[in-house]
Amino acid sequence: MLGAPGIDDPAGKGLADRLIGLSQELGAADGVVVSEQSMAGWTLVPGVSERHRFDLVILRPQAVPAGPESPDEPDPAVIDSLARALADLGTRFWVLDPAPESEPDDDVRRMKLCRRLVERGAPPVVVVPPGWTAEELVSWHVDFLEQVLGDAPLAAAVSRATASLRPVPAIFQPTGGRFGLDLGRLLEDHRQRIGEASSGLRIFEKELEAAEPGGSATDSTTMTWESLMGDARTRHEALDRVREALEEINRDRDPAGWSRLGTNVSELRAIEEEERAARDQLQALRLIGRDRDPSG
Repeated sequence: MLGAPGIDDPAGKGLADRLIGLSQELGAADGVVVSEQSMAGWTLVPGVSERHRFDLVILRPQAVPAGPESPDEPDPAVIDSLARALADLGTRFWVLDPAPESEPDDDVRRMKLCRRLVERGAPPVVVVPPGWTAEELVSWHVDFLEQVLGDAPLAAAVSRATASLRPVPAIFQPTGGRFGLDLGRLLEDHRQRIGEASSGLRIFEKELEAAEPGGSATDSTTMTWESLMGDARTRHEALDRVREALEEINRDRDPAGWSRLGTNVSELRAIEEEERAARDQLQALRLIGRDRDPSG
């Protein structure tokens, strides 16, 4: 969440804790990180974008400053600053809350700000209208996050969370596409990465077979080769378990899938790191064999 510092915002108090509590209730605590940061004058605190990446940003701002030419237009400097911040944070979509004391001119500028940003290629945005109570605003955010963790598309998540609340939020997004966190897309990307790891492991095993030490090899060289071959088989089995777990997450499609996917990604990363270390050892074996080969 990005918020303006030093303002009295009842709706903002405790929202982070509520969102963390929801992720724990849904079994998604390991896959959801909630952080609060401040923006001063619509400028992200230096260094924040270098340390973090956030799929969803909730912006709880002061009033949108007017541009120099018209009170109805947002300040171009605000558009530039926010566009850079959203890009630096790798945001998939964001939510713009009303200022604590919203004025009609500010409401117009907020809508134009979001339209200009999306036209420039910024991620989709949900604009929360003024007029809700502080509790309604917090409850909406919690319900909204529950929907997106349940893999609902952006428009459906907004509609279900809003229910009978009036007025309703506005959504600015490019035409086409399925916006939201989209667990399905992340699963597909991860499935492709597993496939690439499997292909790499098969190639490694063939290279390892070709490097099998001959009769003149030392005992230590033979033992290293046999160890590499055994580890390769173990990685194959571990990769099969990662693939099976991924398919189970895909079948269930529940909010806990975010934590389960996080664990699955970590397991694949460990396999990839072991593969890189094994390749270094294989290269060392090749150099030993080349030094021993009199024709080399």
